[in-house]
Amino acid sequence: EASNHFILLLKDHDIDIIFANDGAESILPPVDKSSVDVNLAYDFVRSLFEHDMPTFQMVADIAFGHIIASSILFSYDQSKTTKNEFINYYLDTGILFGLSGINGDYEKNVYEEFVKLLTTNNGNVYVFSHTYDEFINIINACKIWIDSPNYDPYKANRALVRFKSWGYHVTDIDLFIAKIPKLLSSCKIKKIDKPDPNIDNHHQMSDADFQNTLIDIYKKNNPYFDEEQKEETIYLDVQSVSAIYKQRKGCYPRSIDECGFIFVTRNSTLAYASKLFEKSISPIDRFYIPTTVTDVFIGTIIWLRSPMNTDLQNISDKRLIANCYAALQPTRQLKKLYLAEVEKV
Repeated sequence: EASNHFILLLKDHDIDIIFANDGAESILPPVDKSSVDVNLAYDFVRSLFEHDMPTFQMVADIAFGHIIASSILFSYDQSKTTKNEFINYYLDTGILFGLSGINGDYEKNVYEEFVKLLTTNNGNVYVFSHTYDEFINIINACKIWIDSPNYDPYKANRALVRFKSWGYHVTDIDLFIAKIPKLLSSCKIKKIDKPDPNIDNHHQMSDADFQNTLIDIYKKNNPYFDEEQKEETIYLDVQSVSAIYKQRKGCYPRSIDECGFIFVTRNSTLAYASKLFEKSISPIDRFYIPTTVTDVFIGTIIWLRSPMNTDLQNISDKRLIANCYAALQPTRQLKKLYLAEVEKV
């Protein structure tokens, strides 16, 4: 049973690598999720980190080894790597949350090192204006409740809960927002508008069709998925993927260096939906790098190209710590279900 718990922990991040494979098969044996609770494994790893560092490092090595083992299944042809062309990476909102420190110091360190990894490996790093605005709007919304007597931690989003734990008030949130441009600048991240929708229309994908594909996958993976609640987030994600697709101008790159433009997300479902949708409309029948990839995927590919010069294991260890702490914080959906059960009593 303990073995199953660890398999589930590793499988939580399987799709970060294997989403790009046509088969999308895991190297791990199948495990019935209903029979075990993966949070027990997360809690155990967190306890090891806090009280037993040697054993934690062994677990961290296993997690890192799993990333590398999964990447072996990925049909990436290293011989096509030129490392001469600059690649334009666009970050999603989740990565901005990590960089800002809202999700904790470990995740902040992870994404600082990740962005450095991109910029030192022929990468220009950007954030779309609409992604930046979404991030700022979420932070701004916290000001409504931060000093309110009606504040309820069970209904608050993670940013508001974090600000409360820091003892923030409205003026502190304003100061936090004011520091964001400097943070992006220090990480060499530039804000940029998406392409004009009225130019190069023949390279435009159907936003409505991709949105339907994304929503279908969300519903398949989560029976409690609230489409209405996520409407704005989904719309903006679709805009980001569509903008990258348009900038590629009909190219289906076989290697990272041929991509030119990549949307990097921590949302593996979004990356997987991008892969499936593009495959359904692609005029070619061969492997290619989709418009949207996960941070773990791109970090691993860069490491495979120059393992001696990239400390991916350090990033992997910190990500494991961050994930364990994050996984043990209840989501808004879980809070709603909990409160619903309380009301029944």
